[in-house]
Amino acid sequence: MKKFYFLLICLLSIKSIYSQFDYGFNGGISMSSKDAFKADNFENNLKGFYAGFYGEVNFLVLYVRPEINFVRHSSKINSKDYSETNLEIPVSLGYKLFPLLSIYGGPSFVSNIDRNYNDLSLNEIKNKKNLSFHLGTRFSFGPLSFNLTYNEGGDNTQLSSNNLNTESGEINKSNRFLKIGLSYSLD
Repeated sequence: MKKFYFLLICLLSIKSIYSQFDYGFNGGISMSSKDAFKADNFENNLKGFYAGFYGEVNFLVLYVRPEINFVRHSSKINSKDYSETNLEIPVSLGYKLFPLLSIYGGPSFVSNIDRNYNDLSLNEIKNKKNLSFHLGTRFSFGPLSFNLTYNEGGDNTQLSSNNLNTESGEINKSNRFLKIGLSYSLD
């Protein structure tokens, strides 16, 4: 009988440990802030989408949530396309205000995977610090959550055009983005 109680306590302990862990998929759109461009020849802001997955460990009203996202951005410079793909790893520390509402923030680590300049000749200037910070809110409705996140870069990476057919200008890549997305829990 003691073995039965021991097994029951072990099973309940394992269940409570795993119930504090959540994981799933997320995705959405991202848009740069209005001050991301410093020249008149840039027709629009960087815009794009992101997709990835997350894990979340809950501690009563606090949680830690690391994510791995693939982010794709694009823009036009004098009707010529510019696009890039990044790997972003945000690590959030969150606080649950209410069962359906939480706020979060933390660092984001960004690594560039690919840049496509097409007909543009761009030189990278300044150093690359791939660290930024994010702050956001999450509305949860069962397994579905609506996320609103603002991302602010810690340092600027600037790209300047030196193509003779293109006016001189620069893209201020300071990771100032607003991300609107959904996440779905698989737990």
